[in-house]
Amino acid sequence: MRKIIQFLFLVILLTNFSVIGQTPISSGLTSIFPGSLSKSREGEVYAFKDNNTREIRVRLVNDSLLLVNNLESRPRGFSVDITSFIDKYHYKWVGPFSIKLKLISTCRRDNDVNTKPIPPGKMKLKKNRYFTDYEIFPLLNGEIISFSEDYTLMKIRQFLLQWEFNSYFNIGDKVGPIMLARLEIGIYDFSEKYFYQFCDRKERNLTFKFINSNTAQISNVCYNKDGSVNDKYSFVDTYLIKPKKNWDYKITKLISTTRSDSEKAEVYSPLDLRKIKSCGNIFPLLKNKTVDIITLDHRLLQIGEFTFFYKGVLESIFINAKFENDKQ
Repeated sequence: MRKIIQFLFLVILLTNFSVIGQTPISSGLTSIFPGSLSKSREGEVYAFKDNNTREIRVRLVNDSLLLVNNLESRPRGFSVDITSFIDKYHYKWVGPFSIKLKLISTCRRDNDVNTKPIPPGKMKLKKNRYFTDYEIFPLLNGEIISFSEDYTLMKIRQFLLQWEFNSYFNIGDKVGPIMLARLEIGIYDFSEKYFYQFCDRKERNLTFKFINSNTAQISNVCYNKDGSVNDKYSFVDTYLIKPKKNWDYKITKLISTTRSDSEKAEVYSPLDLRKIKSCGNIFPLLKNKTVDIITLDHRLLQIGEFTFFYKGVLESIFINAKFENDKQ
């Protein structure tokens, strides 16, 4: 009964919060290269959401104007407690994969610009506690933000934003089945078809997938310039995991790895384009690490500074709600 109540509560939340206004996006990003953002490409949007209070969109309005919005799709008067804001910036290209911002204006109500933003996946709602504008997202005057090799990811400090054409923002009532499996709803179990991916360059194509309820794998496929697979930096790490509260998991033990080298090495941050010299540059071996599965619909997974996006089969939460009612 407790799990059914939890599930129905999530149905209500998703019905009210997760249907995001869809913005028509062009079919590719080839024209996003410096100096070639044509009028047909104006309006490109990158999105990040890990909480109903943090729903960030970054919009390239034209070849020099950029907007950062939080909760732009919420109806007016939705709640005085939910923080929304718009920051307006001038931007210029400073490299093939980076732009520099200069603040033009902001409508934020808070004044404490030194407040550090809450890291991705760490916004836990607390009773009688509301987040400030700067806890939600930083002000970016003078900052340089980066793009991935294919321009489908944008990095702003510790935040990874996904090009909205591919974004979980545009999927309506669909949810990741892992949520249903955790709630023991319906007939779903942990399956290899349920997986999350992080890809920011040809050498780093990471996949996180559940083997069963207490085993997970993190794998990488490294590609050469000609498209062939580089076995030296391709690997599969298998771990024991343990469910925690708030949908998270804890990696408790490394079962096996196929890495060609296992020595410690500097982990290159997302969108870092330095030359790969070790498997450790791509992703670390994990031990006693928390895996945060974030957002109510289980479409985002955070491991350290890496944000994995759900790429598996999605299910309609409303169909499953009916299934639960039929069982009663």
